[in-house]
Amino acid sequence: MEQPRLLTTAQLADELLRDVVAVAVAELYRPTQDLTRTIAELVASEHVPYLAALRYADTGLVTRAVWENVWALQRIEDPYLARVEELREEKKSAEAIARDAGADAAAKAAAEATLIRLKHELPGAEEVHRPYREAIPLPPKYAPADFRRPSFWRQRGKLDVPKERFISYPEASRDGDPHLLLGWAGWDHREQAQALAMLITEREQTDGWGAQWLTPLLAGLRELLPWVYQWHGEFDPDLRRQPRRGVRLHSSPTTPTASSSPTTPSPPGAPPRRPEDAARRRPRPPETRYRSSWPPHCRAAVAARRRAAALRGNLRPPPATCLLRSRGKSAICVA
Repeated sequence: MEQPRLLTTAQLADELLRDVVAVAVAELYRPTQDLTRTIAELVASEHVPYLAALRYADTGLVTRAVWENVWALQRIEDPYLARVEELREEKKSAEAIARDAGADAAAKAAAEATLIRLKHELPGAEEVHRPYREAIPLPPKYAPADFRRPSFWRQRGKLDVPKERFISYPEASRDGDPHLLLGWAGWDHREQAQALAMLITEREQTDGWGAQWLTPLLAGLRELLPWVYQWHGEFDPDLRRQPRRGVRLHSSPTTPTASSSPTTPSPPGAPPRRPEDAARRRPRPPETRYRSSWPPHCRAAVAARRRAAALRGNLRPPPATCLLRSRGKSAICVA
């Protein structure tokens, strides 16, 4: 099974150098220009970041929190809706058998018994389902000002439907590599989570990244997990396990980690942790803000998550994480 790979624009250009047709087209498009630069220009308006805080402005994060609350309520509603649909299909099949002139007497008698049972059971299921359905509000639409870049708005639109070609991972390339890291937008949620988990493990164990630099990556993985649980809960014969069990978040006293196994030892001969001089050369990491200093849109996101968790019966939902930019400074809000 081929694993999803994240590539920088430079690595993507190296891959395309093997394709004679691609090189010829690039020469016609930008004569005498380096292929890496040409690739960077082409993907500049065709990518959207993996993390919500890197896609939306402050107003967009508030709208996103409302949408996440709606999704959480829909997941609560799903089993009740599935039960109603199951009973309706059963009723339709029983009615078809009851009308069939060629059906034998035993089948007709069973169908009649089923219809009598469903006459009371289906309205009861619909009555149970109704409050869950009515509790789901109509979410607001996005506006161009809700996105950090006009290109993000063009790729997503008012309903935030992904139409981009690439998923970008800003500030996630190796130390000293200025090229943008990209993934394919055609990956499903399981493949996106798998690629991100592999990236987090590599940056922590091979490149020696600390908790401050891993936090945005872990926040992106946390945003994917509800969809992995929802759409990839069945056994996958290719993976020989449930995909949602392949991505697991766990923490140590020093550094948060994402891995595909309970413990992944460092490879033999792995380079040491990032030296202090390299850490000083790297841009200053975002400041971490805790709950007491959260801005209003962060509080709105947490309130929405708590309401959804209360309906599910959870005592406390996972906190929202967002990235703020103000006065030239960055801050990551966590609980």
